[in-house]
Amino acid sequence: MMEANMDKAKIIENNITDLKMGLELAEIAENDFLKNYSENRILSFNESNEYLSESDFAKAYAIDLVLFINISSIINDLDNKDYFKSRLIDLASYYPEIKAEDGVGDIM
Repeated sequence: MMEANMDKAKIIENNITDLKMGLELAEIAENDFLKNYSENRILSFNESNEYLSESDFAKAYAIDLVLFINISSIINDLDNKDYFKSRLIDLASYYPEIKAEDGVGDIM
């Protein structure tokens, strides 16, 4: 379960942790797209992001989680699917507006 305080720094920390798990998922799935996507997203956190709000980060994180849930479903990796889905549900409890993002509402 994510912490009670879900500020921008915590969203970024959780997102990077899950992107690293996405790299492991890419290896399991033998999916170069997912590998490149996860690596590029991790690198993007090194760029200046002061102009982005907590909500922007939450929405981007939700999209990452939906991708990981879908890949996990495709390769029938139920443990990772359940993990990423629980992370998405936790995130949505802090940022309910993410349920309106593409794919999020369908999964929830």
